[in-house]
Amino acid sequence: VGRIGTDKTVQAIDDGKSDFLTTLSAMSSTSDTTSLVSRPLDIVMVLDASGSMDDSMGGGDSPKRIVALKNAANHFIDTIAEQNKNVKDASKQHQVAIVKFAGNKRDKVGNDTYRSDGHTYNYSQTMLELTACKDGGAERLKNTVNLIEPAGSTRADYGMDLAKGITSGREDAQKIVVFFTDGSPTSSNGFESDVARDAINIAKTIKSGG
Repeated sequence: VGRIGTDKTVQAIDDGKSDFLTTLSAMSSTSDTTSLVSRPLDIVMVLDASGSMDDSMGGGDSPKRIVALKNAANHFIDTIAEQNKNVKDASKQHQVAIVKFAGNKRDKVGNDTYRSDGHTYNYSQTMLELTACKDGGAERLKNTVNLIEPAGSTRADYGMDLAKGITSGREDAQKIVVFFTDGSPTSSNGFESDVARDAINIAKTIKSGG
């Protein structure tokens, strides 16, 4: 980034060889450019997989809540993937993990269910650990989100506890939790985590504000 300027002067001379001396000069000025380097993010998406997510958003032919959740989560992943395209250093790119919450907590990574009283319920568990959100990684993240089938209670505290345990070990990365839910935990669920209580209060505030 800069400018190039030129200058020409003509001067009469008497040296027996030439009548005029023409001088051409070129001058340049440059300015440094700086690139903005963003802090990498380790993002944990905590998704509501409880039975109420199978309900519709409203009356009539309105979509189910789980459909709205999947659309929002996948759009979020696409947005992060677009941002990563502008980050050349792979170590500085954003990563995303997927956690679902519903019933009993399980430490194993996957999309598992369990039977209780003749019914099938989702475990609260990490579905996918931190994954580079670009190209095939972004598709893997979205495919994981799309696997969720609502079933179970609403143990938001388990979801937050699982999110707290996910880390990439990147010292320069900032950890972010994005919480998707349709409302408050069921009345039978205790709050075992202050973080979970705060998250639900924030979710209520956002919901009431439209």
